[in-house]
Amino acid sequence: MTKVLEIIGKRPQGGIGSFITNYQSNFPGKEVILDYLIFSDEPSGLFDKKVKKMGSRVYVLPELKNTRLFRIWKSIYDFFEKYGEEYDAVHLHSANIGFMVFPVAKKCGINNLIVHSHSTMYSDNKINAFRNYFLCLGIQKHASHYLACSIASADFLFGKKNRNRVLIFNNAIECDRFAFKNEIRTKYREQMGVEGKFVIGHVGMFYPVKNQSMVVDIFKSVCEKISNAVLILVGEGPLKKEVEDKVAEYGLNHKVLFLGQRYDVNNTMMAMDVFVLPSVFEGIPVVGIEAQASGLPCFISDAISNEISLQDVEFLSINDTPKEWAEIIIKKGRNDNIKREMAYRDISRKGYDIKTEATKLYEFYMSL
Repeated sequence: MTKVLEIIGKRPQGGIGSFITNYQSNFPGKEVILDYLIFSDEPSGLFDKKVKKMGSRVYVLPELKNTRLFRIWKSIYDFFEKYGEEYDAVHLHSANIGFMVFPVAKKCGINNLIVHSHSTMYSDNKINAFRNYFLCLGIQKHASHYLACSIASADFLFGKKNRNRVLIFNNAIECDRFAFKNEIRTKYREQMGVEGKFVIGHVGMFYPVKNQSMVVDIFKSVCEKISNAVLILVGEGPLKKEVEDKVAEYGLNHKVLFLGQRYDVNNTMMAMDVFVLPSVFEGIPVVGIEAQASGLPCFISDAISNEISLQDVEFLSINDTPKEWAEIIIKKGRNDNIKREMAYRDISRKGYDIKTEATKLYEFYMSL
């Protein structure tokens, strides 16, 4: 039996949370136990409920804030003093807190200290990026194992000179769940009232990095050319109200559907005609893989690693105007002859099937 403590900087609502729970739910055996340590001022959330159903324990420490570093460090120390001896490994998904976590974990006898790079920038906020750069400087010295979701994210955190030390675990998905089915498409389009519409879709938490404000600007330009265009936005987050206000300002309320956080993203994607992701930066976002598995034409920011291009991807500059994005989407996204049914098989063959990748992570944990 191998017990691993997964440490995430804040309670996830997608992204890293989806990554690890996708893997955990597809482990080939029961000899690896995952527990979670997260930092939040909220005692529980949807993520906690999901992983508890899989047999995990969730520990919640105070939310990470610059003004309470000593309190946070003390809570980490107390946690490992109490529970540290239970774990064979620590798997850290937020490298910027490694300087607090790894020394304490090692002092408590945990020698397998894994750090995982999920991105290609320290932050989309310049001040936070500057801070995180310095906080991550010692991470290579403290960690015993380097993991990443892509070559780009590996080179970013660990440097090209260490590339041969990094294990790559793709942001894999349950490809079968995203296999396009026309009957599901018809059902969902009827439920949402978008039959006969040109449906642009986006999935992501409402954070600056996801750039939903630009999604709305792009959609506004599309509407100037296509009168029956509709925008679907899936997700929650602190910037949602700001985006809702922008939609209202443009007078597009009747054309934009805010669907909130959903667990039927696979079916919702089948109702879409194109997928738009103008992220400010990312490694390889899971939603981009999911959209391709659903056979959607994808229009993606060039700030995202080009490793994400597995199927039908058009890279556009984050510095291009919304009008320029709209013109490309209209030109290349309205193709009624696109065959979506077999896309999931292609994604699976290219190494993004979760069953295969989960077995690799399971065996890695077992080898520790």
